[in-house]
Amino acid sequence: MSTAIAAGAPISANQVQLDDEHAKSHAKDFGPDFQIVPGADRQCTDVLWSILFVFFWIGMLVVGFTAFAKADDIGGIYRHYRGYQMDGKICGQGGEFGAGVDYKYRMQVLTGLSSSTISDPSNAGVEGLCVKNCPKVFGEKLQGNVENKLTKKIEAVTMYAMYPTDGNPQYTTYCTPAVNETAAAASAAGNAISINNSTVTDYFQEMLYDVNDAMGAIWASFGFSILFSFVFLIFVKLFAGITIFVAITLGLSALAITGYFFYFLSTCTIADQATFASCGTFGEYQVMTYQFGCGLSWGLFIILFLVVFFMRDRIFLAIKLMRQAVNAINDMKAMLLTPILMMLPLVALLLWWLYVCVAMAAAGALDVTGNTTVLSFVTAEGATVPTVTEINVPLRTVVWDNEMYGLFFYHFFGLLWTAAFLMAALNFILSSATSQWYFAETANGIKDLGTPVLTGTLRAFGIHGGTMAFGSFLVAVFESIRMIVDYLAHKARKESGNNVVVRFFCCIAQCCVRCFEKCVKWITSEAYVFTALFGTSLCVSVGKTFAFIGANLGRIGILTMVGNMIVFVGKIFVMGCTCAATYALLVYTQPYATTVNNVWLPLGIAMIISYVVVNLFMAVFARTLDTLLICYVAEESMAHRHGGAYKRKQPGMSNAIKKECNDSKLNPPNQAPLHLDSDKSGRFI
Repeated sequence: MSTAIAAGAPISANQVQLDDEHAKSHAKDFGPDFQIVPGADRQCTDVLWSILFVFFWIGMLVVGFTAFAKADDIGGIYRHYRGYQMDGKICGQGGEFGAGVDYKYRMQVLTGLSSSTISDPSNAGVEGLCVKNCPKVFGEKLQGNVENKLTKKIEAVTMYAMYPTDGNPQYTTYCTPAVNETAAAASAAGNAISINNSTVTDYFQEMLYDVNDAMGAIWASFGFSILFSFVFLIFVKLFAGITIFVAITLGLSALAITGYFFYFLSTCTIADQATFASCGTFGEYQVMTYQFGCGLSWGLFIILFLVVFFMRDRIFLAIKLMRQAVNAINDMKAMLLTPILMMLPLVALLLWWLYVCVAMAAAGALDVTGNTTVLSFVTAEGATVPTVTEINVPLRTVVWDNEMYGLFFYHFFGLLWTAAFLMAALNFILSSATSQWYFAETANGIKDLGTPVLTGTLRAFGIHGGTMAFGSFLVAVFESIRMIVDYLAHKARKESGNNVVVRFFCCIAQCCVRCFEKCVKWITSEAYVFTALFGTSLCVSVGKTFAFIGANLGRIGILTMVGNMIVFVGKIFVMGCTCAATYALLVYTQPYATTVNNVWLPLGIAMIISYVVVNLFMAVFARTLDTLLICYVAEESMAHRHGGAYKRKQPGMSNAIKKECNDSKLNPPNQAPLHLDSDKSGRFI
């Protein structure tokens, strides 16, 4: 027999019993064991995956130290950074595997010639030689040391520069060809060798000077990006309805205009060439393509219009939730710093990963892969004609064995898994903080929040770290599968000569694996919200996710659509305003108006900075919005089932959303399932 509950009285779990009808309704929405678990009652989830992740990273460290050890066996990890010459000797390094401490610059020289073929350089090759200084003029003497393949001894060589350079470089050890002098030198040398001058141009150098002069404005663009991101969030809070209306109108207008454009192209004739020069010249296939584009665009327009019309109530709910998302971010400003702080371990991961990759590139066996000849020109004292000496030189390069390939693949998967783990932790922290804000107690109008972001961080890397590791492992596996399929598809298209049938099946395979990858990423991302709320393992959270999706498909679809529109409009707004402000700073203020001749590269850098900043802000906004929807539906379900007996915990909801809960058309029962355990703490979280 159910126990009667006085209206407005506090509810504890042992006071409510379920009848069959209510239990089935309860399970349909959230599963039979739905409850929001307080922090004190939480337990570690997916512990085995935490242990596995720790052991995997021990393996990552072993891989790194193994690569360093193998690189040291053939001269160290700086082989590719400093460069090495044709016989495998490292520039600027002494010892068995070094070309000499004084020979620190790598220069390209002609090889493959002999004293009998010196006048016919058609069979000449180009190899690297470590020299003391980069030549500034054509024909300047170069001095180096190479190994004689026959005597196994190191011999000094004197050669002549086949192109001039800009002198000794400041940040690298590679001699860079000078732009203007190189072309003339190549022509004077009878085009003995083709020099690639595309790496450095006068125009590029001027643009770099402009970037240096505009550095203050570029730094200012970072501040502009943050400012306009806050402005956009305030705009969403105050004018959410207008923002969504503009976003929907722009989307519908874009589809309608695109459809008309395709319709015009499919029907225009020669008489319309004054409007579009290619009218009347399209083939049958092109016309069919334009007709398909027209039908697709207008079809999507009709579908979107109908969705907006029939789902307008849910759009209004999305507007209210967006306002609350801004309120949550305003109350927990540390959430905005969370993506930036999470970038620090990600940057550290990338630096370590690249450092180990450099070691791997210099590790392996230093094998002889061929041989060449080098001509050394030595002029004796008092002589006018140099003596030409021909030296046979072994060509050596680093060759990987199966062990090194295995270590690299392990190392690469570790990058994918760890990066996915950090992103999972970020999503969990934001969801955890948002749910704590939503269900926080209020005393005298002030929320008792505590430190929700810190609490979420401790849970992400503590008791729920195994769930993050499990979900990120699945994401990394499907990312790896997608990359493998992409590689195989590329090879198949190349081997088949871009055969149409092969390309068709490759496209299908690539689309399928990408769909699976996107689904796994989205499902695991949503599951972290349920882990943040209920403290469940990944598999249980995924089950709750599917139950939630099935019971709230319309709300999820509308909120996702509207949310994506808002995020897109936000990105356009912030990037556009940042670029406009930076442009005005460069053109209308001193000293930039005088010193910066070309503003486009500084503007491009400012746009990249604004894109990164607004993505960080929008990531917080989108995640907060997503979590609020789940919290709202959970609160709504509790209000409907408890009726007047349910005592609200002062959730962070606007009066409009509270009114929507209270004025619901559903008829709540007198006794209903309780979704939380309030016996111990009296709090949701």
